Amino acid sequence: MHLSRLRAHNLQAYDLSRLAYETPNFSGAEIEQTLIEAMHIGFSQNRDFTTDDILEAASQMIPLARTAKDQVEALQAWAASGKARMASRNPGLGDRLKQRLDAEETS
Repeated sequence: MHLSRLRAHNLQAYDLSRLAYETPNFSGAEIEQTLIEAMHIGFSQNRDFTTDDILEAASQMIPLARTAKDQVEALQAWAASGKARMASRNPGLGDRLKQRLDAEETS
């Protein structure tokens, strides 16, 4: 999403599958900050930023999902308990979240 807004004219120049694979727990804000850092890397060398620049910037960042894992899991459990309504329009998302949490509890 962020990349299509910043580089819609040459989106095909970026390896989106690799970027998604390498940044699995990144939030939207973390991805946006990674792109800003990648832009600084590329622009400091008088060129456009590349997939490698994005990955380099991502490697310097630790996502909140990892640093605050316990808090994130507590919020997910609270949401899955039915005390909150899922923001996603995907009806199966809440069920998958409950299944994942149940599986983690039994392992």
